[in-house]
This record gives sequence, C-alpha cells and structure tokens, in this order.
Amino acid sequence: MIELKNKNPLSLLTTEEVAQFFQVDPHTIGNWRSKGLLKYYKFNNRTIRYSVKHLLEFLDKMEKNKN
Repeated sequence: MIELKNKNPLSLLTTEEVAQFFQVDPHTIGNWRSKGLLKYYKFNNRTIRYSVKHLLEFLDKMEKNKN
C-alpha cells in the first residue's frame, strides 16, 4: 500500500497508484476525476497524474464530510 503522508507533496502519482492507496478500482478514480472530485494533471493528452498534495486535500475533505 502507498503511504501518502511520507511522500513529497509535489510528487505525482499514476491512476493505478492512487487506486491502490484508496483501495478501489482504477475506474473509480477515473469516475471521481470525471465528476471533478480529484484535481489532476494531463500531459500529452493521454498521461494523467495526481499530486500528493491534492490527494491529501481530497482525503481531508472526505473525512470532514463523514462527520
């Protein structure tokens, strides 16, 4: 499992790495991205990456919405 808190906030992760962290299918990450829930970077019109900083912000929002 990927540990986000120990990574550099500027690090970029693949869809597969993000899915592994959240323990969901990569298609779920794509759905979240399409719904505007996850910020991402797109390179060469095909390569998608997610910053650790934005993922930690997303995780924080999810935890706050739980309560």
